[in-house]
Amino acid sequence: MSERSDEVKIVRRMLELGYQVELNVLRRLLTQEKSPDSVLTILESIARQKASSRERRFVITEEDAAPYFKSVTETEEASGRIPFDFKVVFDPTKTVAPSFDPIGYIRLFNSRYDRMLSLLRARPDFFQIEKVNTVKSFTRGKKVIKVAGFVVSKKVTEDYVILTLEDDSGYIRVMCMDDVGRKVEELLLDEFVMAEVESLPRGYFAKSVTHLDLPERTKKTSQVKVYAMFASDLRVGADDFDEESFMKLVGWINGAYGERDVVSRLKYLILNGDLVYDVLRKGGLSVEERYERLSGYLASVNSEVKVFVLPGEMDATRRALPQPAVLRKYARDLYSIRNVVMVGNPCMLQLHGVNVLLYHGQSLDDVYAQLHEIGVKRPTSAMKALLRARHVAPTYGRNTPIAPEEEDNLVIGELPDIMHCGHVGIPDEDLYRGTLLISTGAWNRRSAGVFSNAGRAALVDLSTFETTWKM
Repeated sequence: MSERSDEVKIVRRMLELGYQVELNVLRRLLTQEKSPDSVLTILESIARQKASSRERRFVITEEDAAPYFKSVTETEEASGRIPFDFKVVFDPTKTVAPSFDPIGYIRLFNSRYDRMLSLLRARPDFFQIEKVNTVKSFTRGKKVIKVAGFVVSKKVTEDYVILTLEDDSGYIRVMCMDDVGRKVEELLLDEFVMAEVESLPRGYFAKSVTHLDLPERTKKTSQVKVYAMFASDLRVGADDFDEESFMKLVGWINGAYGERDVVSRLKYLILNGDLVYDVLRKGGLSVEERYERLSGYLASVNSEVKVFVLPGEMDATRRALPQPAVLRKYARDLYSIRNVVMVGNPCMLQLHGVNVLLYHGQSLDDVYAQLHEIGVKRPTSAMKALLRARHVAPTYGRNTPIAPEEEDNLVIGELPDIMHCGHVGIPDEDLYRGTLLISTGAWNRRSAGVFSNAGRAALVDLSTFETTWKM
């Protein structure tokens, strides 16, 4: 029986008993026990305990299952060499297939609509959702209907907000008052949302508006104490690229500055976009020379560290999202380094069981432009807006170019345990609904003093999510 069918079997049985199981708990127990029947025995035991204690929360969490988790053997760690354990879950490089006919963007948004509905199906209230045009068929004052669709526009007045929603059946304008109006102000254009709409003699009124959002959950961390280093915005080739500090970071990774107990457990280095100075800017080093210089830096990184490299808007690939990996013809030396993995933007990695969403962050500019209360000094606040929307670039037609792909691969489907962005160039960290948010700084000398108490690279312990800033 496949791993997926094992999960389905267990979930169905637990639903029959009236309980849900957090996915990370289910997968950890399956990995540990190797048998779905053994896992069911454990979960049924937990369910009985919760029932006997009359606990009213019918979700089995990591805390509930903790007594059943076996301790992790550290045989490999004791030998001084922790094996790699990574998987590229999604990389757009080989999947990009833009549609160049006139209806390309219609196909893109149809794909987004379908994918958003599939996320909505995971919610217990999904079957109460009706089409937008259904609201107009009821006599006013007779029924409250739940609808879901894209935010076409929001008009803010002194007393209320007019929200326009659209699905595949049509569109509707609803009035949003008081707390609902304030909630609507934090929505992004083209975000997919749900709304309770009431038809009254004065028009259509929203009783509530909600994001798709991430579910509330506990952190899913690695069972092995292992580290990942996150950095971005090197901009190699710029006049003020801080080469000295970056090479100091490479030296630290290679153990030149001590902390060998930490360095020996560092297995992954992520370089998240804007690797070189803008390839469209002429003067100074050629594009090829910029990547050659970057290759020289990375060639000296300890081979026991896997280096993941993805592009940003300054790099030698297309600018529209999703971006394929940096083109080989400009960065041949990078592709020849054995411990370097070239991926696109955005991408999803799994590092020792931890889902890591890497996105350079171009659309953060659109978030700042729309949600004025979000300060640029806390980039993680803008990242939360993208997680609430379950999309890395929900707004079309503003600062962020989006390609007319056959399928919208910018939707955040799989739940990320860590989300890393660059672009803004300011170091920041936060935790949102079990997801660690990391924004890393730029390696330009003029940006070094933006946050004097933080470094530019984030060192994350994947077993605890404890974050330390370096250089």
